Amino acid sequence: MNKTKRTPTKPKKPTKRIRKKELNPSWLKRKSELQELRQETRELENQVAILRLKRVAEQVLQSPETDDKYRQWRTEHQAALDENVALKSKLRVVLKVSKALRNALDGARQQREELLEATRALRAELGARRDVDLGKATAFDMLEGRVDVRFQEVQDSFVGMPVLTTLPGQENVNVSYRNGGRHMQAMNYRRSQLLPFEGDTISCAIWTSVKNGGFPDDPNTRVTKRSADAYANASRLTVSLEGGTIVINMHCVFKRFASPIDTAAMGTSTAKKPKKKRRRDRNRPHHEIARLQKQVWEMETQLKALEPPSSVNVREMQVLQQENAELKAKLRESLRNAVAVEKLLKTHADKLLQALPKSLVVSGRNLVYDVAEDDAVFQVLARAVDHHYMEVNHVLREAGLDDSTVEIFDAHLSESEQVLKLRTCSFLPYPHELVVQAMAHRMECEAAILPGNVTSMRDLGLPIGSASSLIVSKREVHLDNESFTIRLALKEFVEADRVVYVWDAIGDWPQEETTSHVSTREYGWCYFVPMGCPGLSVFRSFALVSPTIVSDEATTADAKLVERVMRLYRHTIESRYQKLENALVDASMQSRGSPSAVAL
Repeated sequence: MNKTKRTPTKPKKPTKRIRKKELNPSWLKRKSELQELRQETRELENQVAILRLKRVAEQVLQSPETDDKYRQWRTEHQAALDENVALKSKLRVVLKVSKALRNALDGARQQREELLEATRALRAELGARRDVDLGKATAFDMLEGRVDVRFQEVQDSFVGMPVLTTLPGQENVNVSYRNGGRHMQAMNYRRSQLLPFEGDTISCAIWTSVKNGGFPDDPNTRVTKRSADAYANASRLTVSLEGGTIVINMHCVFKRFASPIDTAAMGTSTAKKPKKKRRRDRNRPHHEIARLQKQVWEMETQLKALEPPSSVNVREMQVLQQENAELKAKLRESLRNAVAVEKLLKTHADKLLQALPKSLVVSGRNLVYDVAEDDAVFQVLARAVDHHYMEVNHVLREAGLDDSTVEIFDAHLSESEQVLKLRTCSFLPYPHELVVQAMAHRMECEAAILPGNVTSMRDLGLPIGSASSLIVSKREVHLDNESFTIRLALKEFVEADRVVYVWDAIGDWPQEETTSHVSTREYGWCYFVPMGCPGLSVFRSFALVSPTIVSDEATTADAKLVERVMRLYRHTIESRYQKLENALVDASMQSRGSPSAVAL
């Protein structure tokens, strides 16, 4: 057999179909499908977890523990609301007090400014009354010579000054300095104005004003005619400044020249700043901003709808807590402002008191009760008070205070009897108990200092009678460079519908420069009665003061001395009433709680 030699066959090339399969194999498809399934599985698991959380939240909300927490949150919510209302009321009170303090501060400021203005006006008036001196004639000769020399320069300056034909007027002020701008050297003032009159009329009017002393326009001006076309002027100006007044003495020479001007020049120019162009890359797409804002609002609405009820309560409580914090911050700020205004008001009040006459400032000190010297005097005063108490209704009825329905504060000095009568009827916006407490505190502050072996007023052995309490006062009073001693015995009588106070006092007014000696006797009745509405009381008081002068012979000086003593005694009683009002205000603030003591 003939064996034929086989030639090797070449491998066949892959067809185009196989090449496509290699480019998109099946395992790649399965991988993508697997990833999609995993993504879907995760989404389903998240949804299942969310549903489970919602179910758990509903179960938790329905549990007893959640009900307790909800009730607790509701209680805290109500407490926050109550605290909010309380803070708002306190804030209103503080704002009201702050407003009152500011009004008082404005009044004090205005009073101080009026006082300063009156002082400045008085000083200016005193300075203006001085005679204006024309001085020596050589000064005016020198000034007139300067005017003649510089006439040509002044004419050139008028020619060079632009004349306005379209604008109503123009002013130009140039100031030159020397020494590096620290001192002013000269000032150049130019004014151009269009007037609807002829030149001769204007010139005549100006020259008439110069002759009548109209330059400067001041009443303290003297004008002297030097020639037909020249006048000398001497004046004194008093200028009020912030720190005081300054007097300016001025000497002027006015001279008239004939200088017609028939030419004028005017120039004007304007410049406008170019408008800055906006960069295009900084333009904002308004439609996109509106779309995003709408989208944010929709997402917030959906979020609020998906939140459980418990989160809404928590949010409300958080909002209330935030509002409470803001109210507390406002209250702290108001308190700080009130304290600052109070300090400033006190400073201005002290300054005003220093500016007031000394006769209006009453001061004093309590003295020690001397048994050997004062016991006999206070025995007489204590017995007299019991007798005066029996006449309280008759005295107040005769004084017209029994059924008074209007406020009264009347002080009258009878010239024939030399008796000082003081009537007071005041409606107090305080409860009856607070008024009685303030009266007791006021009298204890002015009570006499007891000796070391005496512990209370009852141990002094003074007759008390039917009174509920007795207070003795021995006080040295200083008023308008005068010093005098007042011994006073006061008893308190508690009745069914009112509390009555009756007192008797003796004043000793020694006079060192004269042999005359003045003593005063004061009888007083007052009572507090509550009104029909709560928080309102009526205070009625009547006092009689009679002087007694011990002198060898009656003179006119003694009558003036008695009048001065009565005037000072009136200020003493007015100061006593003012201190009682201050004690009422302090007691009211302590009863309501001071604003600075509010817990924040």
